[in-house]
Amino acid sequence: MPELPEVETVVRGLRQPLVGRTFTGVTVTWPNSIKLPIPELRGRLPGQRIEKITRRGKYLQFHLSGGDTLFIHLKMTGDLLVEPISDPVHPHVRTVFDLDNGHQLRFKDPRKFGRVYLVDDPEQVVGN
Repeated sequence: MPELPEVETVVRGLRQPLVGRTFTGVTVTWPNSIKLPIPELRGRLPGQRIEKITRRGKYLQFHLSGGDTLFIHLKMTGDLLVEPISDPVHPHVRTVFDLDNGHQLRFKDPRKFGRVYLVDDPEQVVGN
């Protein structure tokens, strides 16, 4: 499982290529990783711009222009990759987030334990 320093390294590595980018679509290949109805995710996420990326505990937080927050927990084997849309998608990629610049944010999770949340109130995910 990625520990806090590794999660922080992932956050820092994603800021430069992602902050300011806008989501244009999402493809889910492992529905159990998504913690809301997939049609809702597909309806709410496109058009939202990534304003900043932070970490809360082991959750990655993508603060979005529409007021929502996208949370991703990597769990044991998860990783986030920013790759050109033309690159082949690895078979362990569970969710693909299309971006407005011809790239994709790909959630790769071989063990299928990672989770994705899209909420309007962050306390729904990380509240006490």
